[in-house]
Amino acid sequence: MLNKNNEFFKDLVEKTADIVIRLDHKGRLLYLNPLDEKKFGVKPLQYIGRKALSFVHKDDRRDTLEKFADWLCNKPVTTNIENRIITATGQALNFTWSVCLYYDPSGYFSGIAATGKDITPINNKMKKLQKKEKIWSRLFMNNPTWMLLVTLEEGKFIDVNDAGCKDMGYAKKDIIGRTSTEIGLWPDKKSRNRYLSLIKKRNRLDKLPVKFKMRDGKIRDYLWSTTVVEMEREKCLLSVLVDVSKLKETEKKLDKINKKLQQRSNKLSEMNVALKVLLNQRDEDKKQIESNVWHNIKKMIQPHLKNLKVTDLNPLQHAHLDVVINRLDEITSSIGEKMGHNNYALSFRELEVAGHIIVGKANKEIAEILCISVHSVESHRFSIRKKIGILGGRTNLRTHLLSLSDHVDNKNLDITK
Repeated sequence: MLNKNNEFFKDLVEKTADIVIRLDHKGRLLYLNPLDEKKFGVKPLQYIGRKALSFVHKDDRRDTLEKFADWLCNKPVTTNIENRIITATGQALNFTWSVCLYYDPSGYFSGIAATGKDITPINNKMKKLQKKEKIWSRLFMNNPTWMLLVTLEEGKFIDVNDAGCKDMGYAKKDIIGRTSTEIGLWPDKKSRNRYLSLIKKRNRLDKLPVKFKMRDGKIRDYLWSTTVVEMEREKCLLSVLVDVSKLKETEKKLDKINKKLQQRSNKLSEMNVALKVLLNQRDEDKKQIESNVWHNIKKMIQPHLKNLKVTDLNPLQHAHLDVVINRLDEITSSIGEKMGHNNYALSFRELEVAGHIIVGKANKEIAEILCISVHSVESHRFSIRKKIGILGGRTNLRTHLLSLSDHVDNKNLDITK
């Protein structure tokens, strides 16, 4: 029976997935199971007689020796230790050891039996997890917007970042473990219950407009995004809140400005309408004045001038009278406007010469009437031809001026009836 047990334990030690070692009282290796060859790339017999500490990573040796010294003082029967073991290829593996210490009948330390488990993969995963947790912690704590972790049902704070504490006006220690209702975060409890029902249905909210009450009593506007997560078998809310209070204030200011601008725009529109009415009235008044001028000249002045023409006048008086009659004809037919400064920029003297040309006066007659030289009349005729665009001898000046008069008269036939 004893042999069978020995075979059983030998088989167990040699085929176990862990490393099994036996050390003497000086820490020298007496036994290593065959798994050592798979882990370290060296046959167990090559390790026999060497001190176990020589395989421990140099940075872990001092800690290992300190713990060993503590064992010798306190004489535990079993204990645990973690360190790094160097393989034949120089690779460092993390091990956790379950240690049994042996003592002789006198109580002196006589050796160690230990089993070692390679926890390198676990440690690597832990390091990756710790790195991710560190990154997450930085993102959580350093985020300029609120980040909260609260229980779903009670709203009890599990964690809150610095931005949330600062805005709320509380120290972190004054928030953790308390509920949002206890610190008075919700100005309207009915809103919280309504949002809670919505979250339970959807498991999340995205950019929901909410109002929160700060410690100083001020109410701020936020956009609330949250999702349900599970922490230690309890449903929690991981929330991000963006303060939009200043944006709301800016929107209100813009609304006021837009209203003022709209009011001013309406006033300007009304003023434009009024101005158009005034301009239309001005045009009507102008037309009325022109009509009155035409009527007064045509009906009240020209008949008397025609009567005066048949009286006993000397030639000079007749000439001046003809000029007056013709000039009045020009005014009533708008020929003065057409031949004036707007289109042709004729001077006052040129207009006088043109009036005599229209009635058929020769250069000498015009010179006598205007008391100027014939040469001056010829200069004025040349200037008139140039300004109205008939330079050259082919077009008769009097005929062209008469055609302008006829053109304007035809436009005003309805007025002269």
